[in-house]
Amino acid sequence: MEELFDIVRENATKEVWSRGVELARQDTVTGDRQSEGEVVLRVFDKTKGLSVVITFLTQESDWTRDCGCKVDPCHHVAAAIIALRRAQEQGTVLPQAKIARADLVYSLRRHQGFLEFERLVVHEAGREVLNVPLNSLPKGQWGAYTLAPTRVDTAIESALAGDRRGRLKASTMMRLLPLLTDVTVTLDDQPCTIQKEALGLTVLIRDEGLGIHVVGRRDGRIRETFHNGAVLSEEGLHPQADLAHAAEDLELLRQGKIIPLRDIERFASEKLPAWEKRFKIENRAHNLPTFVAADAAIELHFERQGPGLLVRSGIVYGNPPIARISEGVFRPTGKLVPIRDHDGERRLRDELWRQWGLELHHAHYYAPEEAVRIAAQFNRWTGARTGVGLSEFKVYEGLTPALSWQDGCLAVSWELSAAGGSTTEEGLPLENQARHASHAALLEAWSQGQSLVPLLEGGWAQIPADFMQRYGRILADLLAAQEGREGLPRAAQPLALQLFEDMGLEAPADLRAFGRLKTLDWETLAPELPADFQATLRTYQSKGVAWLQHMQTLKLGALLADDMGLGKTVQTIAVLSPGSLIIAPTSVLPNWQKELKRFRPDLKVCLYHGSQRRYDADADIIVSSYGLLRQDQDLFESRTWSLVVLDEAQMIKNPESKIAQAAQQLKAETRIALSGTPVENRLDDLWSIFAFLNPGLLGGRKDFRERWSRPIEDGQQAVADRLRAMLRPFILRRLKQDVAPELPPRIEKVLYTELWPEERKLYEAIYAASRQDLVDKLQAGGSVFEILEALLRMRQACCHPSLIPSQEAAHSSKLTLLAETLSVALAE
Repeated sequence: MEELFDIVRENATKEVWSRGVELARQDTVTGDRQSEGEVVLRVFDKTKGLSVVITFLTQESDWTRDCGCKVDPCHHVAAAIIALRRAQEQGTVLPQAKIARADLVYSLRRHQGFLEFERLVVHEAGREVLNVPLNSLPKGQWGAYTLAPTRVDTAIESALAGDRRGRLKASTMMRLLPLLTDVTVTLDDQPCTIQKEALGLTVLIRDEGLGIHVVGRRDGRIRETFHNGAVLSEEGLHPQADLAHAAEDLELLRQGKIIPLRDIERFASEKLPAWEKRFKIENRAHNLPTFVAADAAIELHFERQGPGLLVRSGIVYGNPPIARISEGVFRPTGKLVPIRDHDGERRLRDELWRQWGLELHHAHYYAPEEAVRIAAQFNRWTGARTGVGLSEFKVYEGLTPALSWQDGCLAVSWELSAAGGSTTEEGLPLENQARHASHAALLEAWSQGQSLVPLLEGGWAQIPADFMQRYGRILADLLAAQEGREGLPRAAQPLALQLFEDMGLEAPADLRAFGRLKTLDWETLAPELPADFQATLRTYQSKGVAWLQHMQTLKLGALLADDMGLGKTVQTIAVLSPGSLIIAPTSVLPNWQKELKRFRPDLKVCLYHGSQRRYDADADIIVSSYGLLRQDQDLFESRTWSLVVLDEAQMIKNPESKIAQAAQQLKAETRIALSGTPVENRLDDLWSIFAFLNPGLLGGRKDFRERWSRPIEDGQQAVADRLRAMLRPFILRRLKQDVAPELPPRIEKVLYTELWPEERKLYEAIYAASRQDLVDKLQAGGSVFEILEALLRMRQACCHPSLIPSQEAAHSSKLTLLAETLSVALAE
């Protein structure tokens, strides 16, 4: 006791100790009880009319108090230890107050299956029933006695809520019994111990096959049940388990229920913990997992999905985890099942959203650049994690390109330079491993404005922005041209040569031949005209022939796009060689036949046209129409032509047309397209012509639409300039104003056409009728003017049927040809 006194004395402030001495001198301290290791005293506080209960734990040299003072030790503790020491010095066990004191005792009595309650004031003269509120007593005085209620007594006063005696309601009894554990209680005038444990049902659990069987039984410890919420056992009086809020469970337990194997884990983690709070559990089942307490925590799963990072969130219990909640499903990992903390799970869910913006049990996808950023943050995550996705989002620098050329194929590889490696988070060098990037992946990432590209061996690399700014476009053009082919198309090889030169690399020998496209001034070249060529060329026509011959030497397709009337036909005839095929509109076939005979009389020409057409395989030149190209496609595809010429090449502007597809299937050493209007409506017209001239140069149709047509239509001038530069070597176009000094005052162009069948039928009818009529009139001495009138009618029939009296027609072959020719001229 001396040690406890010294501890209180040393830890109390001067003010607290002085107030304690004063209280002790007022004889306000009364000994309540003493047992081994414990001394209980009451300190009466006259200002509040309450007794403060001080309990000294002598073996631990510690104390408890119910005063609620903010300092410890307080003046109540000081007064109690001073009075206790003084009493022991005087030879008494506990201090006794000199005031006349009365105590509160709580009485319970059985009556018709209920418990009836009353409070008694006990003093040296006897006992009296207390039927008034405690706070109505003036400073705790009960007649000549001082009634010093404790805080527990006042709490009981509040729990009674006005029901101070008699048969209490069950709800009042449920509030009251837990408070009576710390006060003196009698049952039918006999001391009674009040227990805090509620008694009601015992839940019996046993194995049932692979599952379990649960059933409810009345708790075997109950000896007597009272209707107003209390039960009696050998240990004392207990609150009756609150069954009013468990009607569903009670019904289940009364009837018993088999829990199958698949539901045992959920039962053990959710239902059983709630039952343990209300009922006694008697577990005889071996199939039921062991139920344990464990802390809940967030677990993040990281995996790479496509180019980005996928993060899934869940909750785990224990470390290492003994259960997981993934996508809302609770899954223990073994025989130990944790007690689920639903409130804790909600707190974790809110924390995950506040800190990371992630929704619990939902997957979140981060695009590559965002994934790299978020991976650096998630690397600081100290909670549970699974998956190796974060390791695949390290960032490296120093990616360099390497170009190679072999067998007509351009290859581009990307590798991290030796000095470009990064370091680990600890500052150590990364593993010595070569890392590469796919060229296609780098181009795609760069075209989408991204700064990172995935590496084939894992991780990411910074895209070399400066290099791609200079060479990215030309690389994309070459990759598109080579896609789906065994090598780079010949027409795209000049572009590859330019790339090697721009990068300061030595160009392969087979590419250097295309340097003539840039260095040779073809306008200074003189054409090598065939010996049988019988025409005098104007200067610009001579240059055009030289250009066509130069393109033939390089085996590149050429588009001659001069204005109408500048002589595209005669320039083409000058470069024809045996084994050439000319495809032209039907209306100009006679003109080609006539011009070939005029300018190249030594060439054997086969006009493959009409219903009586005959194909002459020995002819030097085959001339046919677009319609027959489509109709007799197999015939034209059966041989490889030295040269294929498409006149009015805009006829194949629709790449989905059978004519365009047939033209693209032709096999030829070189190809020439003639068109004053290679683009009439859309840039797709140009793609279709070049798919014939130089297949692959502009890539696939869809790729051309995405990379060229749409940006140019959207007004991106830089893209238009790049396309113009790419196609410039393959197109020659002169306008009339460019060559005006060489042109005669007037250019005459004779157009040939055939009458439509209905026109031919009308013409033949007029001819037959006029012939017989004229013969008869001339024999009868008729005038020559009648012959002229008949000729006029026949000429009118050739011009337009509507010019003939009593005839009507919406169109004519001549006017249709004239309209088509004028439309081309206007388009140019």
